[in-house]
Amino acid sequence: MGHRPERLNRSVFFWIEDYASTKGQGQHSENQSLKQKDGDDGITITLQDVCEKHGVPQRILIDYLTQQIAALESCRGLPFTLLLVISYCLCVIQHDHATYINSVEDSVSSMIRQNAKFAFSSEFMGHKTMDDINSHADIWSWTLVGLVPLVWQQERRVAEGRNFSDPEVIELAQDFPGRSGRGYFLRHNRIVIGMRLRQERSESDGECRWTELDRVYDKACVGGTGYELDPDTSKARTTPNPQGKRWVYIHDDIAQVKEQVLRLEESKWLDDQTMKVEMALPLYNAEYGLHTLIFIDFFFSRGGHVWKEIIAQSTLADHFTHWTNYVYDLSWISCLLWIVATEAIEIHNVIRSSGCIGLKTQYFSIWNMMDWFSMIWSCSILGMYFHYASLVSATNNSLEDLGQLSEEFQREAYRDQGDLYIETLEQCVVWLYYFRINLWVYPFMIVMRLMKAFSDQPRLAVVTTTLKRAAIDLSHFMVIMVLVFFSYAVGGVVLFGRMSRTFTTFTRSVNTCFRMIHGDFDWDDLRTVGRSDAANWMIPFTIIVSMVLTNVLIAIVMDAFSLVQYELRRHLTLWEQGMLVWEIFVNRRELVELETVLNYLETGFRSKKEERDALKLLTKQEQRGRADGT
Repeated sequence: MGHRPERLNRSVFFWIEDYASTKGQGQHSENQSLKQKDGDDGITITLQDVCEKHGVPQRILIDYLTQQIAALESCRGLPFTLLLVISYCLCVIQHDHATYINSVEDSVSSMIRQNAKFAFSSEFMGHKTMDDINSHADIWSWTLVGLVPLVWQQERRVAEGRNFSDPEVIELAQDFPGRSGRGYFLRHNRIVIGMRLRQERSESDGECRWTELDRVYDKACVGGTGYELDPDTSKARTTPNPQGKRWVYIHDDIAQVKEQVLRLEESKWLDDQTMKVEMALPLYNAEYGLHTLIFIDFFFSRGGHVWKEIIAQSTLADHFTHWTNYVYDLSWISCLLWIVATEAIEIHNVIRSSGCIGLKTQYFSIWNMMDWFSMIWSCSILGMYFHYASLVSATNNSLEDLGQLSEEFQREAYRDQGDLYIETLEQCVVWLYYFRINLWVYPFMIVMRLMKAFSDQPRLAVVTTTLKRAAIDLSHFMVIMVLVFFSYAVGGVVLFGRMSRTFTTFTRSVNTCFRMIHGDFDWDDLRTVGRSDAANWMIPFTIIVSMVLTNVLIAIVMDAFSLVQYELRRHLTLWEQGMLVWEIFVNRRELVELETVLNYLETGFRSKKEERDALKLLTKQEQRGRADGT
């Protein structure tokens, strides 16, 4: 007894019902007799009957072929997309040399912060560091007895406990290079020219907030708000409208340098209008080929607090230190050119087949737009890099010109060139900061490119498909969660803002609340307003936002994910699809391309030759199938 073919519900093939409903009564009676003869109960049908008696509507077949072609193209393009990601990652990491830069910046910053001390009770015991500065006098004291002796080392240091009256110890301490050999910091970092001092000042005609009470205040207001809170590093990197530039030179005797510092204090260079003091120390490390600019900044709040920050910014003299740098760069640029070429070809084919109007219906999509956006961003990266390379070249040339001058015999020209060097270096490191921000954003563009490559492979598109499936529920739920979250953020500003810097502004409060959702909170900071008040805010926030709403959010996503996973059972895995692509490639001369079939269904063959080639391939395939018994 032969194997009975599997019967499926007729309602699945909706066009069969539509076809039957259009027939006349006589034809209907004839169909009924055929159904009874074939064992057709009118409710189920076999796939063989569908194919032989009814066929498939052309539009459904076209949609199916389109999906299959897109899936195959996605699988073919996946290796290229992975190459784009890998080449960019290797390109950035190999050029950055973060290990070298961190080694220098962290060493110098830590040395200044920890070992530049003041408030000495003996020759070797200083009790305060940079973090203990709270007034103008503290700044001058720290600079005079802490920073200057640390940076201006003009004699060899010997171990404590030695007899400093011993002639051998004296000789050892004096065994130090002369004027031209001064300026080495931590042995390997050469201080270039010296230290530059500048400041940011407020306008002199500042007005008090409540003029009726000026008699009690009995002092002119100077304005200059903006540093009430500890400034963010991104803002502190630059000094707007710098004034009062002064230099203390590294080759001068330390006694002369201290005298200069005292004269600055006596001239009231630092006064009530000062908003920020910037001390810039340029260094060059030949071991790594690294230019470094150390900024020692003091910010003055009109509430009386002095914020302290050390910001180090560096740039390499040469980013191409190994032949692999060229390989990674060329790989990434080649990938970009390939994207441009493929998109241009796709646009050409659409215009050729459907005209310019076809771009709107066939080409413009979110994924193609993301491709073009990523290419524009890539061009901006290349443009910023070329400008950065020109600044690095100018910095190197400026330092090279400085090395051609004698500090002892061409002092004026030497100092002018040193001033030019630090100005050029400052422009370079500031531009590098914005360039690195651009590099940091670009990976998100690459992720979108990955999402496009994954979109036509259901098992790789599980994330985007899950989010699409859950989009409606998520959009409604996020309305609730955002309102509740922001309400607590505002409550945090009101309750904690006056006593905790992490809640002082709305943006800081939002950031702190977001961290608290993930369990990162500082109870000691919260309880400064009182244990009961802090608990009354934190406990409901933890229960409602961290436990309930967050878990509901996860449940919505996981519910959609479960449905998507269930539907994926009938789809090919990535490996199976890869084998299919390989099989098609191996047998490409014996198979009709899906694109050819789709083109015929949509527009017909454009030439007799194309039709003959397709028929020849179909004939070969049919003969091969008969030989195999299929």
